[in-house]
Amino acid sequence: MLSLRVICVAAGVLFGTCAAAQQITVTIDRIDGPSFAASKITGVLRAADMTALDLQIAEVSIAGNSWRNVRTSCPELGQERDQLICALGALETPAKIPLSFRYSTLTKNLDLALQPEAGEEWRLAVESASGARTFTLAISNGLLTRLASWWPADWPKPNAGSASGKLVFTAEHDARISAGLTVANGGFGDASGLHAGEKIAATLALQAQQRGEQWQWQGKIAWQGGDVFWQPLFVGGSGHALNFTGTLDAQRVSLERGTLALAEIGEFDLHGTFERASGKLAVASVKSANLGIAALYDKLLKPALQGTVLADLRCDGRADVAVELRDGKVTAVDLAFRKLALEDKGRRFAVFGLDGNLPWRSDEASAAQLRVAGGEMLHLPFGAFDLPLELRGLRVRTRQMQIPVLDGGLTVSDFAADGAGKTWRWRYSGGITLVSMQQFTTALGLPVMHGTLSAEIPTVSYQQSTLKVDGALLFKVFDGTVVAQNLVLESPLGKVPRLLADVEMRNLDLDGGAGAAAAIQRSFLRFFETFGYSALGLSCRLENGVCQMGGIENVPQGYVIVKGGGIPAITVLGYNRNVGWRELIERLKRITEGNVIVK
Repeated sequence: MLSLRVICVAAGVLFGTCAAAQQITVTIDRIDGPSFAASKITGVLRAADMTALDLQIAEVSIAGNSWRNVRTSCPELGQERDQLICALGALETPAKIPLSFRYSTLTKNLDLALQPEAGEEWRLAVESASGARTFTLAISNGLLTRLASWWPADWPKPNAGSASGKLVFTAEHDARISAGLTVANGGFGDASGLHAGEKIAATLALQAQQRGEQWQWQGKIAWQGGDVFWQPLFVGGSGHALNFTGTLDAQRVSLERGTLALAEIGEFDLHGTFERASGKLAVASVKSANLGIAALYDKLLKPALQGTVLADLRCDGRADVAVELRDGKVTAVDLAFRKLALEDKGRRFAVFGLDGNLPWRSDEASAAQLRVAGGEMLHLPFGAFDLPLELRGLRVRTRQMQIPVLDGGLTVSDFAADGAGKTWRWRYSGGITLVSMQQFTTALGLPVMHGTLSAEIPTVSYQQSTLKVDGALLFKVFDGTVVAQNLVLESPLGKVPRLLADVEMRNLDLDGGAGAAAAIQRSFLRFFETFGYSALGLSCRLENGVCQMGGIENVPQGYVIVKGGGIPAITVLGYNRNVGWRELIERLKRITEGNVIVK
């Protein structure tokens, strides 16, 4: 609306030269002023049975933004003493908006009103005093969509809501601007969908002073309600406030000091410089102390984390945050955690009592030292441990870590993660030492087993939501061994994880009775309701009380009793060629009389 200042200047020239001629045409090549310019201004004043005014401006530039073909017309222009009055005019910007005005040819003062709809008014008053001209724009229920055609092309466009308030611009050597506006039910958006707002209720207070080629400004935004999504952050609720001071010139916009107070979360100190030519943040920083993690997650982070494993958490604790940006990219992050707790509501994982500092730099190495009081992973609890991290860019490494698991432990060696690609990937190796099978099976909700569990873990890798074990995973249980090869776990923290593996069991001591056999069946095999096989068979050649055992075919390890086929499939191997007849009968008896059920 500030371009109306140019219209008034040109209109004043026309009115000042009004005479008895049938038509007066005035052409002004260019008008320049502080932070604005207008070019190719043409005004036509016609005097016949009815006086008419037509004013056109080819281009108007304000603070670096340009609009073309601005036009105002008045088909019925009346005169009372030194007052020129237009009751039924129109402003085209390019939308056509009805207008009326009153202009004094003596004082050059102007009172112009736009009333496009009932209850909506945009009123511009231009007054001269002590050599300075003051422009006052008063808005009552002005629709924000009327500003869309004037909006900078690369900004999200207003698409809903109204504004009321006043904007005052004093044009002198050092121009001044003051504004007080209230926005109701406001909304905006862009074509990408990455920047949007709706149902916004807020107030704006702004003061700006021109010093040479630079503007110095300060102000405050008070947020009463509404939601804003600015990728990747979401801000909603009420009670938020932003106080800011800074400068503006032809090259950049600088935020010298900003304080953003988010209700129930905390305060953020903001600094930054925006380069207008490149459209990027040259430098910026965000700092905050003693943030409430629960409110920060619920009100700011949760909407941005939808579709990830962090989409539905219970959170607690406090944190300090400092973030620095350069040339539009994050270059440094410093985090300090105090009693941080993260718990997945689906009980897939949980971390409790996380303390420590995490410094990160985009182009240099740093080290973090964290302490975890305990947690849970897939219903399996773990105890307190130290988490030392070596950081360099998007690469993370820890050389050795001991995690208590039940009454035993998990050793993690040479953990390395890399997020430089499209998705994160990581790998590690290690082992499990002396975990009570009774505690292990109880924690996982399996039938109770006895004994201890230990395992050697070869290289484990994770990429594209798939966990793979490179090599054989060896478990030592029931005085025997269980070897899992070709182990793949898809979507390990998803709602429906999928486990694929070739499992081989050797020398398991089942003398504990049918309960042990039943426990194995219920634990390892309970995940499948049916099994695919292509053939099965078991033979015994009895001689001198000893059975020479065989199956449907021989293999290097022994003989095949059940040959797998289909999905899922299980292949059962026999290893002992010679079995005492009485022992064989006892084993078969235990199976048929025990809990093992074959359907």
